[in-house]
Amino acid sequence: MNQLLTILHPNSPLYHSPPQVVLFAVFNPEYSRGVLNNSDEQGMAFSVYEFFWLLSQTTTTLGTWLWDVIMDWGLFQNRKGLRSHLLFRRHVWVYYTAIVLDLVLRFLWTVSLLPQATAGPLYKFQFRVRFFTPPLELFRRSVWSWLRLEHEQSLRDVR
Repeated sequence: MNQLLTILHPNSPLYHSPPQVVLFAVFNPEYSRGVLNNSDEQGMAFSVYEFFWLLSQTTTTLGTWLWDVIMDWGLFQNRKGLRSHLLFRRHVWVYYTAIVLDLVLRFLWTVSLLPQATAGPLYKFQFRVRFFTPPLELFRRSVWSWLRLEHEQSLRDVR
């Protein structure tokens, strides 16, 4: 039971942080006006709210990504960033690609939570991101499942 608590304890904030990011998006002051005005004459001036929102998105994404790679996939255990026992030793590039893709696609998902811009390059970018995010998220989860099962199988082979 003690070992279970030490494993669940660090994982608990990871399950509570994605809803926090969504709540930041829902209660964004720009939503009360109905649009996101990205034609600020001062350039990229961030409010305190936006700073904490971006901080929340970044920490959530990095935390869940690290949990995926270290705990679920069992990687980052040696100097090469992998583990000693791999089922697909000849295709090591797949592991490195999955690590990078998982990070990029997790950040892409959080970008889809930004309030909708009304014009400009941000609007075009958001339109594309919102169109491609669902199938890319399905792909990310499929890769996650494949590597999770591969990790479990490699643990059983070692025993």
